[in-house]
Amino acid sequence: MYNETTPLPEIDFSESTFCNKIDFADTTFGGTADFTKSTFENEVRFNYAVFNEAIFFRTTFKNDTFFYQASFKKTNFEGASFNKFTGFTNTKFNSRAIFDKATFSDQTLFKYAIFSFDEKSTSNLNDKEKQFVSFSDTTFRGDTLFEDIVFDYEANFSESKVLDKGIITFRRTHFNEHATFNDMLVDGRLALHGLQKKHETIFSNGAEMKHMAIEGTLVLDGANLEKVSFLMTDLRKLSLDDCTFVEIKPSKNRLWRALSSLYARKKCLFDETDAKDVAQVETLYRRLKQKFIEEHDWQEVAIWNQAEKDMTIKKAWENNNYLHWIAYQLYRLSSGYGERPLTAFLFLIMVILMAGYSNFATEFYFTPKFLQTSLLDHTRNYFSSIICALPSFLIPDKLVPDEAVINEMRLPNLFSIIAG
Repeated sequence: MYNETTPLPEIDFSESTFCNKIDFADTTFGGTADFTKSTFENEVRFNYAVFNEAIFFRTTFKNDTFFYQASFKKTNFEGASFNKFTGFTNTKFNSRAIFDKATFSDQTLFKYAIFSFDEKSTSNLNDKEKQFVSFSDTTFRGDTLFEDIVFDYEANFSESKVLDKGIITFRRTHFNEHATFNDMLVDGRLALHGLQKKHETIFSNGAEMKHMAIEGTLVLDGANLEKVSFLMTDLRKLSLDDCTFVEIKPSKNRLWRALSSLYARKKCLFDETDAKDVAQVETLYRRLKQKFIEEHDWQEVAIWNQAEKDMTIKKAWENNNYLHWIAYQLYRLSSGYGERPLTAFLFLIMVILMAGYSNFATEFYFTPKFLQTSLLDHTRNYFSSIICALPSFLIPDKLVPDEAVINEMRLPNLFSIIAG
């Protein structure tokens, strides 16, 4: 029995074929265990095994494979093929874990697995080797579950593929360091569910989901997205439920805060706060808006429409298109980009009143009879001026009546009745 007291010395099983069931349960591998390009034709078990360094480079597991409560100081599964059920339940990875270009064809469990940095077991490794787990360019064809896991070091899923009806589910998974999902192809389903505590952070040090090709579905449920970048990813197939976004804090300037409250957008994507290319952020918001239009969620449509228009304003300013910038600022303040009908109505009333006042002032203030006119007549003339101004706002030019007809619209009789 090879245990901690009498561990198995360095072994080399490279390019070997194991035809029968293999059971390395409770085995301690004191040296390097090299299974490079080996083939396991039947079921293999490494339950409770302890590895100093395990190399499964381009190894093929044709049947069920179990690593229940196994422990690795360093491990390399690059290019490995797992054809049947694979279990890494309660498995502990003390430093680097490499699964690059591996293929998981059936159900795979990383349940309660531990990706944790162990100072004692990695004291002789340099920093680069210590802290990363990589599933880069890995193919998932079955149902893969990462449940109740904490990644204490950087996790990389870049260029991975979820093919056919494959599903990757992260449930109650916490990324303490940076997580990368760039350039993933999701033809099946990729789901990230939050922790049990509502809105608990699952990306503590940020995450990148850039340039993802979503042919299937990307689900974010109860996730904190305050540090997640989606640049160049088409979000129209993104499913969002109870997620936390970046909160927009009110301006310290009282006047600007008062004006902004007329349309008040309270959330945004992280990419807006770190925007190096405003046009790309504008595209993100436009696609989010289109997604919610298809779902008939008009409250979310309003939020992301405002966000898109805000980016349009920033882009106009950066491109020195000041006329465009002024037009959109007026659009913003007058109606919240068309999302605040009450504000738009009040703004219209204000414009009509100002137009009427301008017409009234031009006609009466600069005439000798102004001082000889009573207050009642001034009031009558003012409202008559507003009525005269209304056709220019509400009726096409060719339908506006001539001056003779407009004069008949004045209200001497009405105000005489009120006064009398």
